[in-house]
Amino acid sequence: MNGNEMIRPLSSIARVLFIGCLAFSTGCGPHAGSPVSRGQLPSQHDLENLTYRSGFTRSGRVSLTRGVHQEPIRGTTGMLTVTLSPTFRLLGALNDRQDGAVVILRTVPGSSQHGEFYDLAAVVKTDTVAHNIAIASLGDRIKIRSVMLESNRIIVDMIDHGPKDRISRPTLPLRRSYALRGDKLVLVKTEPIEE
Repeated sequence: MNGNEMIRPLSSIARVLFIGCLAFSTGCGPHAGSPVSRGQLPSQHDLENLTYRSGFTRSGRVSLTRGVHQEPIRGTTGMLTVTLSPTFRLLGALNDRQDGAVVILRTVPGSSQHGEFYDLAAVVKTDTVAHNIAIASLGDRIKIRSVMLESNRIIVDMIDHGPKDRISRPTLPLRRSYALRGDKLVLVKTEPIEE
């Protein structure tokens, strides 16, 4: 991606920089968040070329190049593929001490028949180096509607699986709220969304 980076002043009410496929902008879709005012922020290049934590590799990590990681799955002919979502990338206040980025990772272990797993990842940048400091599993073959940064919380609106849903057809609208505490993204609240 060759988007130009633009720096815009942020209001005290709350804005989040949404990184689109072509450029940085202050909004795209139902995103809102806290003002960015502290420290360094990861760039689009940082996020697409970074080592992230992963529960799918022996090392516990995957290194993305231009937003993609692939490696053979031992004992099979399949490939593990991890991709960085181009849609959900937010910059803002992760908690009351740290600014950074929130991204979504999609992991396919071989083929979509074996699952499509989604993770929420938090990234900070210190001394010009970006680090993935925390990750949280969102589920297998879910549908993510939006991601927001609000009041030091990361809020994910998603479609999860109800008790009678097929794995490929989730129907349960949920809102999950996460808090960054140290090196963990802690689920602090789950609530249904009325439609």
